Amino acid sequence: GTEKIEAINLSCERDYPTLCVNAKSFAGMSQLKMLQLWNVRLKGKYRDFPRTLRWLRWNSQDLGRLPSKLSLENIVVLDLCWCYNMHQVWRRKRFGSTK
Repeated sequence: GTEKIEAINLSCERDYPTLCVNAKSFAGMSQLKMLQLWNVRLKGKYRDFPRTLRWLRWNSQDLGRLPSKLSLENIVVLDLCWCYNMHQVWRRKRFGSTK
């Protein structure tokens, strides 16, 4: 089931409207390590979002900042290179210790 998923690449062509996905869709993915989102907007609460995430590539033209409840404590790679409207990545300490 969903607890065995380790990587997801969810893409929507830039010529199409942004794909909206409920953040709760990822709740049962306890082994998710890599997530790539292209032209995707996540809606909802991030309380149950996988804390195992190590690689996040989120390319969305309408992403202005990272959601405050999104856990980044295990992130090794954070790629926001196509987020043209990004004006604030985080307000307070969001990462665990750097090793």
